[in-house]
Amino acid sequence: MEELFQEYINWPPESAIKIETIDKMTMTLQVPILKHRWPLFAESKEKALDIARCLTQEQLKAILLYAYSDLPAKRALTSTFQMCNLSHPQSLQQSTFVDDMRNLMRDRDSADFQLIAFDGTVVYVHRCILAARSKYFRSLFITESLEAKNGSWKSFKDISPETLQFFVEYVYTGQIANPSTNYIIPLCWLVKYLRLTGEKEVENIIVSALTRELTDDTQEALFEIAKEWEAKCVIDVIEKYSATRKC
Repeated sequence: MEELFQEYINWPPESAIKIETIDKMTMTLQVPILKHRWPLFAESKEKALDIARCLTQEQLKAILLYAYSDLPAKRALTSTFQMCNLSHPQSLQQSTFVDDMRNLMRDRDSADFQLIAFDGTVVYVHRCILAARSKYFRSLFITESLEAKNGSWKSFKDISPETLQFFVEYVYTGQIANPSTNYIIPLCWLVKYLRLTGEKEVENIIVSALTRELTDDTQEALFEIAKEWEAKCVIDVIEKYSATRKC
């Protein structure tokens, strides 16, 4: 999430706020994320901003990294978190990060970009999340491309609404809760094309789902889908499965 501190992207005015810290450094705050990750910001934006302006750049960056990526802060910053009405969970099991990001994912009101499936279905997303996780989208927003100006993107390949939704779920949460093999296989191509961080993790999710659904009846259809989307990890699994069945 370090990419969100770069000043190269011209964010929509409703999506980002620039403030000056107490040590005279300018910082950009991503409004949609803070709305779901910083309770004080959601309750009283002005009060939260007043506190943010009283912090140093280092202190505010620690708060933002925690909000953006659940990154723990140094013990020395405990009082800073208390000032912001934030407390670190004592363990990962206590973290609300994934739930918060799922809520953000469903928040159409603060969405500022659209992903469009081949059939015209619109999936609403946030530029800050795309920019943080995808080098493709980060470049698209930095260069202020036609898609960035129009506020929407559509692949030149036929991406289904289901595949787009799985992509968005992973980008926001790092998880895919209920993967369906037919629709997640195209993710192998999509994550490479969009230069997504965590490409190998996506492949592992796909292979795990495949091993649960791969049967003699499904292998041929899944193999054809894998070939169409250049999903080598899937092709390898199916070929190994097929070889063992012939023995």
